[in-house]
Amino acid sequence: MFKKLFRPLIYTTIIAIITYVIIVLYGDIKNIKSSLLHFNWIYFAGALSLALLNYILRFIRWSFYLRCIEIKIPLFESFLTFLSGFTVSITPAKMGEVIKSLLLKKTRGIAMAKSVPIVIAERLTDMIAILILAIAGAATYKYGWAVIAITSAVVIFIVLIIMFRGVGEKIIKILVKFSLFRKFEEKMKESYESTYLMSRPERMLWSVLISIFAWEAECLAFFLILRGAGLLHPDILQATFIYAFSTAAGAVAMMPGGLGVTEGGLMGLTILLGKVNKAVASSTTILIRLATLWFAVIVGCFALILYTKLYLKNEND
Repeated sequence: MFKKLFRPLIYTTIIAIITYVIIVLYGDIKNIKSSLLHFNWIYFAGALSLALLNYILRFIRWSFYLRCIEIKIPLFESFLTFLSGFTVSITPAKMGEVIKSLLLKKTRGIAMAKSVPIVIAERLTDMIAILILAIAGAATYKYGWAVIAITSAVVIFIVLIIMFRGVGEKIIKILVKFSLFRKFEEKMKESYESTYLMSRPERMLWSVLISIFAWEAECLAFFLILRGAGLLHPDILQATFIYAFSTAAGAVAMMPGGLGVTEGGLMGLTILLGKVNKAVASSTTILIRLATLWFAVIVGCFALILYTKLYLKNEND
């Protein structure tokens, strides 16, 4: 069932291995080992708890979007569907999370054209929230304005297309003039309608607010990791900026899970703003990625296994 979707993850795994080998070599394996031995692991548990809070808040947003487009499924099934998307978090911009739409189609017969826009809306509000969190730090530390400005302009452009029905419908009319898109006209219209319903101003505002709290939870997780390493700096504002900016950069780069770009941002900005050595920057980067990205993948795998056993018993492909 999921072979085509999961095949690219093999290449992602290779990229991940290369990324972390480079990090270890950069920070020096002996110094990183020493840093980890002196790490206070209670803070790591706190970081995991904040990551879980992020997932819960994003599930609330997922449930809200389902209601917006009148999709009704039992709460526990919905929760497992949502968590299963984390299995493919290590895809460019997390767009592999369309697996959630595939599950809804398999078990509930819900057209993917109707539900896929939820994934798009999630990524859009995630990016808006992350940019908002990064802006305060950028204004304070005079760093990263070019990336933030360009990304913000693109996001605003996309939001305007979605929110103004006339513009969105006009773009679809233009696209269907080409044979490549003509056969997808009805699906494009259905997808746009779902996206439009989720992006009404009051709904967009609510979703962005949830997203801000969700991503600030992960920023605070990074702050705890830094404290666990015995660092008094960066402070909360710096930690929020470092994590939000690095996450945004990873998303813009369209690397699977932001691999390489996000890690590079975390290490570089921690050294620049926190005035720490390479070993500490490397070890804290590895730990925060374990507590967020890779913890999410593990949670997603367990959720997908349970989902398959409960709701896809008769699936053989």
